[in-house]
Amino acid sequence: MTTQSSRGFTLLEMLLAITVFAVMSAAGLAILQGTLRAGQQVQQATGDITAWQRLMWRLDQDFSQAVARPRLPGSGTAGSAGDFRLQRDSETDNGSHIVTLLRSNKLNPGGRFPRASMEWVQWRISSGALVRISWPYGAEQPNPVTQIVLPEVSSFHLRVFNGAQWQPNWLSANTVPQAVEITVSGPRFSQLQRVIPIVEGV
Repeated sequence: MTTQSSRGFTLLEMLLAITVFAVMSAAGLAILQGTLRAGQQVQQATGDITAWQRLMWRLDQDFSQAVARPRLPGSGTAGSAGDFRLQRDSETDNGSHIVTLLRSNKLNPGGRFPRASMEWVQWRISSGALVRISWPYGAEQPNPVTQIVLPEVSSFHLRVFNGAQWQPNWLSANTVPQAVEITVSGPRFSQLQRVIPIVEGV
């Protein structure tokens, strides 16, 4: 009676098995990394869209409610700046704007808070971000509140509509424009643009 001895794996077979396992592991890791990157990109894109929507909502709230204070003829209170001030920002290299306006209808549900219904608002670029600076109308000590509305912004440009044409500045001290065109640019988006009618100017 003859017996057949069991044969083990050869070195070549072992190397081939290790190679196949390594290739499959690398492929699985690549798929996992690709899935994670895609998820991160979707999450970032969703966050960007939410931030842009929040920016547009805030701009609508401020600019659509821009007002000019009533002034008596000859009172001397109407300076050249006025209640809607649009100027170039000397701290930027691309001619971005600084805009300061007086807005009405500041949120005060039921008048429960001891504050005015109007506030001053300024929009500008600061440290590479678009910021909103606000302070109460008529306050002796304004204590401005600065809020970063959109980070990573490179330019902030505005044009105003005077009823006949668009222009890059606003010189009237007693009125507000009929509309404002706002263009925001940044490295994470090419350009965001919005045209906002101003209720009092229409």
